[in-house]
Amino acid sequence: MAVMIGGEQKRIGPALSGGGFRAAGFHLGAMQKLQELRLLDKVDVLSCVSGGSIAGGVLVSSRSQTAALGILSQYLATRSIAVASVVGGLLDPLETRLEKLADS
Repeated sequence: MAVMIGGEQKRIGPALSGGGFRAAGFHLGAMQKLQELRLLDKVDVLSCVSGGSIAGGVLVSSRSQTAALGILSQYLATRSIAVASVVGGLLDPLETRLEKLADS
């Protein structure tokens, strides 16, 4: 969906960079600002890696943008996949840390 900027139609395609939970938290703030500006619903495509994939994945898999931002905010406030995967991987020799990370 295009938006008008300076009299020209422009498409919006955020690139959500990596950096683990810190990146996901940063992208949460950026998406909240886009929603405040009424631009989040006009995003055409997302490019995501690492922590940006956490934020992008929640956004595209939720029934609404408001729900997505709430889910992501709650998730980031209550989870730490890095700690959970390391501790879980150490305590359970039958699964790798990567498998624990995927489960979280």
